[in-house]
Amino acid sequence: MWKKKLSNLLSSIIITNSLVIPVSAQIPIIDQGINQLLAPDQEKKPDSSCIRLDSRCLFEVAPLDGDFSGRIEEIDSRLKDITKSYFRSKTDNLEIRSENIGNLRNIYVKVDDNQIRLLTVTQADAILNSVTVEVKTEEIIENLEKSLKQAKKERQFDSLLVQTGLAVATAASMLLIRAC
Repeated sequence: MWKKKLSNLLSSIIITNSLVIPVSAQIPIIDQGINQLLAPDQEKKPDSSCIRLDSRCLFEVAPLDGDFSGRIEEIDSRLKDITKSYFRSKTDNLEIRSENIGNLRNIYVKVDDNQIRLLTVTQADAILNSVTVEVKTEEIIENLEKSLKQAKKERQFDSLLVQTGLAVATAASMLLIRAC
């Protein structure tokens, strides 16, 4: 009797794991929390905050002399406008560029004919990663482009259908295990 239950349990686990596809738009990423628990004595970075898309950290920004929460809210609001425009766009056209302003760099995102300034990369932002402003800007641009395209893909019908199938398969496995 217990062999049958163990067999069913292992079969369910194998089936569920074989169907898992790395789609995490709606699944919060907890790696940072785990890393902080495992290594709490790591060298402390200056105060910073992550700008997130679908619970994934796109990039970190540092506080400026003024209102830090205001800077975060502005960037989040602009990112929300960008994602809304990009997800509604019928094309995958996305143009991200930077523009020098003294020793700072502005990052602009253009979706169709709509161009939005996302943020100004400062020296304080670059210090968070121990890089130059130029390198930090390029890192943000690369990560932003990759993450926006992935998020748009995850919201398409085929991807949502796969996610639904995974949820149904997981629920059916759980019911099968419970029934045995």
